[in-house]
Amino acid sequence: MYKLRSVDIWDTLLRRTCHPEAIKLSVAKHVFLLFNDRLANATSDQWELYRKRLAVEREVGRRSTLAGHDDEYSLLDVCREWLESVLAISDSEVAAELAEELVEFELSLELECSYVDREISEFLKRHPAEKTIYLSDFYMPASMVARLLQAKGVRELVPDGFVSCDVKQNKRSGGLFLHAHKSLGVRPEHHLHVGDNLYSDVEVARRLGVAAVHFSPPPAGELRCRHEIAFGSREALFEHLAAETENLAIRETSADSPSRSAAFRAGVRAAPLFLGFCLFVAERAILDKVDRLFFLSQEGEFFHRVFATVFPQNALSGLPLPESSALAVSRLSTFSASLVEKIGVDELMLVWRLQWQQRVSTLFQILGLDASDFSELLSSLKISTNELLVHPEDDPRVRQLLDSEIFRQAALRECGKRRTLLSLYLQERGFTGQRKIGVVDIGWRGTIQDNLARIYPSTQFAGYYLGLRSFLNAQQSNVEKLAYGPDEQNGSFTELFDSFEPLEVICSSATGSTEGYDLIQEMAVPVKSIHATAEKPGFPQHFQDGVVFAAQQWGPVLLQYAVMSSEMRAIGMRIWEHLTRSPPEGLVQTFLEVPQHDVFGFGGYFDRGRPPSIRQLLVGVFNRKVRNDVILYIRKTQWVPAIEHNAKVSKIHRLILRLLFSLAHEYKLRKIKHQKQK
Repeated sequence: MYKLRSVDIWDTLLRRTCHPEAIKLSVAKHVFLLFNDRLANATSDQWELYRKRLAVEREVGRRSTLAGHDDEYSLLDVCREWLESVLAISDSEVAAELAEELVEFELSLELECSYVDREISEFLKRHPAEKTIYLSDFYMPASMVARLLQAKGVRELVPDGFVSCDVKQNKRSGGLFLHAHKSLGVRPEHHLHVGDNLYSDVEVARRLGVAAVHFSPPPAGELRCRHEIAFGSREALFEHLAAETENLAIRETSADSPSRSAAFRAGVRAAPLFLGFCLFVAERAILDKVDRLFFLSQEGEFFHRVFATVFPQNALSGLPLPESSALAVSRLSTFSASLVEKIGVDELMLVWRLQWQQRVSTLFQILGLDASDFSELLSSLKISTNELLVHPEDDPRVRQLLDSEIFRQAALRECGKRRTLLSLYLQERGFTGQRKIGVVDIGWRGTIQDNLARIYPSTQFAGYYLGLRSFLNAQQSNVEKLAYGPDEQNGSFTELFDSFEPLEVICSSATGSTEGYDLIQEMAVPVKSIHATAEKPGFPQHFQDGVVFAAQQWGPVLLQYAVMSSEMRAIGMRIWEHLTRSPPEGLVQTFLEVPQHDVFGFGGYFDRGRPPSIRQLLVGVFNRKVRNDVILYIRKTQWVPAIEHNAKVSKIHRLILRLLFSLAHEYKLRKIKHQKQK
């Protein structure tokens, strides 16, 4: 029996669930998020901070060799110099204090991402010795290693040992072995060492006369190779996760119906788009220091499911995320509540700039009024409740209606009631009393956020969106909006706005849209509206289940490897493009079968599966009313697959519609270009 048995720590006694450098990258991301407003280089990202840490490690190691030691460094020294560099800290005491906090965070990551090798205990039984210690080339001191081993339940197996950063000698040079021999009074021939590295643990040890045993079980070696590939390439990491999750999804849906399985697996494949968006929301919530995070229905309910799955501990990179929840609000439930003192053309232009076609009945509905109560007034103005107004602000009859004292007073009373109920609901949800609120929605112009910001002018609102169209209304001073994907403000990925309606379909909630609030037992309860065709679970719900399933597989890995949302943006935008240009059959059918709830324009539900006939298209050239109906359809349905897969449309009919879609698209591009020039 040997007098001394020493055991390497990493990849021998303990293993990590990720690449070891991923720990350092996670610390760099922590620094990026926590001290973003203090970075010496404002354009730094987590990778640049990580590379600067490596440079500091090399420099500290170089100074150690100049002092006659091995190129060793302690984590605390590295963190102090690193923070002094990237944060431009001149006060050494401040840097030292922050460094100690950072060292503790890194230890917490090691604790979270490490586990005891499954075979090491039995392996060591075959190589007994009188005394067992650890010998590790590592930058954490023995005091921290002891905490790590204690937490993993192996402190009794290796109660103490030596770490290279403490003695400034490592196994690579042989110095750490010699230090152990001298400190413990053991001769090399009485020493057995177990480790995974063929050079420092085996060759160097044997050269010194130590009996060295190589420990590298095949499964562990394969896992280490996968970690190398995963850390070396984000593309490789994402491809591995996608393939692994797809295989799991096949097993998960093996007993399901073909339609559910297809929708579920479509969600699994599309998941990176929504995972990247949730990372974006979390990063921005920390950077923007928001107090609460609200996911706005309808789409927000789905986004919050994904968000809660990715962040089960409600934390990112060791930093707490604000409390989050879904919020039952809509344009309809918030618009009229945001109007208090006056209701005229200027106020309604907030709607009409976005909806320049509007039925008369819709105008009453968005203000909470019943048009039938004003039949005498409408008759005197020669306005039909079913009439489709084009540019209502230019219609003198509409101006007369708005100038009517009867109409104005009724509208103000109803808007006041709606504001009271909305305020009560928001108070119940923890919305009020916050300094800064983050709202999350699919997009496209952030009008719900605008409405809320008018109601609470002293609260700052940060909006996080999947995509943003150009703003048609002036933006308030307490509003900030950011897009993860396409953004017409800066011209990024704007071609994806050719077809964004399908995204609304697959992200919509099965609970319907919020129309208002009822007072029940002194509580404001949301009133929902849902079309009969959308009540039963269909493609969107199964698709969303697939996304959440994928989030369970991807989430832990994305967090361990410190993936930033920007690193997933390209793959996310490719998925968006694929969904809209080569959509799953179930998505197209849902788009055609489930009517669109067009509250502010057409009024009621708009049937996208019934395009104007060829006769209507021809008559529309000469008849203004028919032409407006054709324009309304084109504005609501500019998605080519919707007509390509519509069995009710002939080849000639389809060709004409595609031509009109192309003309509408060209018109839209010219209009956007003109707005930018202005």
